[in-house]
Amino acid sequence: MSYYDDIAPGYDALHKEEQLKKLLIILDGLEVKKEDRVLDVGCGTAFSFEILHPLGCKYQGLEPSEGLIKHSRYPTKITLASAEKIPFPDNLFTVVISVTALQNFDDPKKGLEEIRRVCSERVGISFLKRGDNAELFDSLLRELFSVEKVIEEQRDLIYLCKV
Repeated sequence: MSYYDDIAPGYDALHKEEQLKKLLIILDGLEVKKEDRVLDVGCGTAFSFEILHPLGCKYQGLEPSEGLIKHSRYPTKITLASAEKIPFPDNLFTVVISVTALQNFDDPKKGLEEIRRVCSERVGISFLKRGDNAELFDSLLRELFSVEKVIEEQRDLIYLCKV
C-alpha cells in the first residue's frame, strides 16, 4: 500500500484547495479550450475534472494510486497507470497537465518522455521548488520541451511548455 492509498480518505481535505490554485494558473497559462483533449497525470481524486468539465474539453485522469481512484467522485474519468507507462497512443492529447506529481514519479525522465509522447501541443507541470530534484526537473523539462514560461508559486515552480 502506498502513502497515497493510506491518505486517500482525506486527500481532498488535505490538498484540494492548494492544488486547485496551481491548476488554475496552469489552465490559464495554457489557454485550455473546448477543443482540447486534456490528460491529467497524477490526477489524485480527479478534482481537476470539476474545473475542466465546464470548459467542455475532453478529460482523462491518470493515477497510480488505487486508493485515490476509489475515493474519487469521478472514477470513470481515471485510468489506473503510472506516468512511466501511459496507456494511450502517441499525440492523443493536445494538453497534458501534472500538478505537483513529478517528484512522485519512479523515473522522472521516463515519465516526462511518456508525457511528451502522448501530447501534441502544450504541457503544464508543477513540482515542489524546494524538493531534492528541482534542478534535475528543470533540466529534463528544458531538454524535452520548449519552456515558454516558469511561474514561481508559493510552494511550486510551474512550467508552461510547448511540445
